[in-house]
Amino acid sequence: MSEHFDRVDFHVRKVSSDSLVSHEGNRYSVPIRFVGHLVHVKDDRRGGIQIHYENKIISEQRKSSGQREIVQNKNHFEGIRKDTVAKPVPQPTPRLMPSSPIPEVVVRPLAVYEQFTAEEVTRS
Repeated sequence: MSEHFDRVDFHVRKVSSDSLVSHEGNRYSVPIRFVGHLVHVKDDRRGGIQIHYENKIISEQRKSSGQREIVQNKNHFEGIRKDTVAKPVPQPTPRLMPSSPIPEVVVRPLAVYEQFTAEEVTRS
């Protein structure tokens, strides 16, 4: 009795900071909690991609037929707050100038300062 074994390829990949895994020129999403982890991509050669972490399937998607495509499952991004992106960045509070008048600057001729360049500084 002969058993039929399907050809399956496994590839180790690191999950990028945008929660995607690269495989054959395309990118596939995984749940955000796996960012930075090493995962195994299983290409079943029948149109499916499975992504495993510690021998458990964390993502199952159709294999992209194109190049440079992103195949995403919106459920993989649950927990990311959408409202933080839409809020404008607050402007810093301007510094207030003191209400007291600005002191006047004394204007002297440079000759006043030249006398100090001729003196020798000695330490006791």
